[in-house]
Amino acid sequence: MQSNVSFFDLLEQVRGLTAKAKMVYLLLHYAEQEQRDLSGQDAMANELELSSDSVNRGLKELRAHGLVTWKNRGLTLPSIYQIVRHPDDDQASSSEEPKS
Repeated sequence: MQSNVSFFDLLEQVRGLTAKAKMVYLLLHYAEQEQRDLSGQDAMANELELSSDSVNRGLKELRAHGLVTWKNRGLTLPSIYQIVRHPDDDQASSSEEPKS
């Protein structure tokens, strides 16, 4: 889990994506940090005040760029979404010196 990632570092990771994809990515990141359950597109749509279709398009865009993955849990349970961590992400955040 990344704990010292700034808002602007997160935006850099999703540069060039649509605003909806960025919103979904930021929501997933902060939900992970706060250990909040946001499984299911309806829960994300409710938090972002977007339609489920908009969240779905954002998730598909993020997955196409290798930033998000999810696990389908069947027809009656919502899917679980997770930000994809790349090994160099953790090294970059841990090698940075604290800013004063």
